[in-house]
Amino acid sequence: LLLEPESTNLITYSEDFSQWVNTNSQNNVVSGLSLSGGDLYKLTEDSTNNVHETRLAVTASNQNYTFSIYLKSQARKFVSIKFANFLTSVFDLENGVCEDSNGIIESFGDGWYKCSISALCPDSLSRSYTIGLLDNSKQNSYQGDATSGVYIFGAQLEQLPYATSYIPTNGAIATRSAD
Repeated sequence: LLLEPESTNLITYSEDFSQWVNTNSQNNVVSGLSLSGGDLYKLTEDSTNNVHETRLAVTASNQNYTFSIYLKSQARKFVSIKFANFLTSVFDLENGVCEDSNGIIESFGDGWYKCSISALCPDSLSRSYTIGLLDNSKQNSYQGDATSGVYIFGAQLEQLPYATSYIPTNGAIATRSAD
């Protein structure tokens, strides 16, 4: 039995990554492959020699927050998650390992991982939460091949110092009551 506190997903479109801003990448819909059985997106690098990432800005106050997202490798096994422009974790989606002590990775089977990172936001500004593709040397700037990337699903930002179970949103924040 999983008992969780009340929590709110502050990302208004948790499954619609067309709302995110891309740099040298694109988010393409892939039908029927998400953990919920619906559509998901593939974050795909372009062919430039540069960074390849997607990001979303959300305003956060001077509180503890956790950003989490479900990821699955599609020829890119390393990704970085940048939390509010100041804290970054690197995740290995092939071996299910977080490369540092800032993040947590949990297996959800079939190559899917829930990756999360928590921190205290130092002020009340709009902050970007970024998913970056990395090459096999874990470099964020590299020559892309226009096909490699990762599946992305279920983005969540909570005002808690840890991740809770997924709270889907579709145009507005959503709150799950305490168990």
